[in-house]
Amino acid sequence: MRIAPSTYYWLGSLYFYRKNNYRVATQYLEQAVVRSPDMEAAHQMLIQSYKRLGEDERPLVSSGAIRRLFNREPRPRLGNEVSPIAPGIGPGPSGSSDKRGRSNSL
Repeated sequence: MRIAPSTYYWLGSLYFYRKNNYRVATQYLEQAVVRSPDMEAAHQMLIQSYKRLGEDERPLVSSGAIRRLFNREPRPRLGNEVSPIAPGIGPGPSGSSDKRGRSNSL
């Protein structure tokens, strides 16, 4: 039987927040990160758990999963994501714009 990475994350968060047992939380969160390196919430909680245990340096060298996360290729855009620049704001093909997005060209 295969256990989903989200189950490890859920158990880790239970021990982290409800039981304040950071040692056990770290064990579950490490499994979540290894099984699903893209699970950012697990990475963040794992780092907090290490800090509460006084192991601030450990997240930088743990299990290689964090290194794989930061060395991966950028996520492809799906096409339905919002552009960082709103339409009509910024320089367009006809010239530049002012702070309010109005075109400076005639």
